Amino acid sequence: MPKADVKATLKDFKVELPKTVKAGKQLWEISNAGQETHHLMLMRLNDGKTMKDVEAFFKAPDPSQAGAPPSKMWADSKPSPRDARPLRAST
Repeated sequence: MPKADVKATLKDFKVELPKTVKAGKQLWEISNAGQETHHLMLMRLNDGKTMKDVEAFFKAPDPSQAGAPPSKMWADSKPSPRDARPLRAST
């Protein structure tokens, strides 16, 4: 199997990632080092949005007043099979 471009470790109540991740196609290695099942969701920010926008959206006390999401989720963007990215997971 090819070498991973990015390694992510999921632990109980913590995700360890590199400080930066380059743009473009990549192979991610994701491992669960905790006792619980973990999930990792990746999103592409909409043009002009920042992590501050993401934090404000998810911290809104009333989701109906949070406004439009600052990113597109896979479920919203309807990716085609050619959009799939290789993923290697380990437990």
